[in-house]
Amino acid sequence: MSTSSMSSSDPSSASGGDSDTSVPLGLPSSEASVGAGGGSVPSLKVGGPSLSLEELGPIIVNKDGTTSRVTNWADMSIDEQEKTQRMIMKRNEKRLKDLKAKMERGELEGEL
Repeated sequence: MSTSSMSSSDPSSASGGDSDTSVPLGLPSSEASVGAGGGSVPSLKVGGPSLSLEELGPIIVNKDGTTSRVTNWADMSIDEQEKTQRMIMKRNEKRLKDLKAKMERGELEGEL
């Protein structure tokens, strides 16, 4: 068994192809950040102006204190969004109250 073909310094011989694999792939240009809808992707500058994320829907406080969002928010009608918003606000209030009570009893560590 010969290993002479494996020790070749030619990169195309190791892969068995004739393509030039030594050319690095470039990063997309800043123009590539334009979304499919034609608008630009919002960016956030630290210490800069605030960025509204209302189109992502309300933040849900989970029972363990973590947060999430409604995954199908954009697919909901305005009426569904309003009802969901009200329900989440009430539930978040109760969950935050419960989490604060657990912290006071020493059952949770951290800060709310």
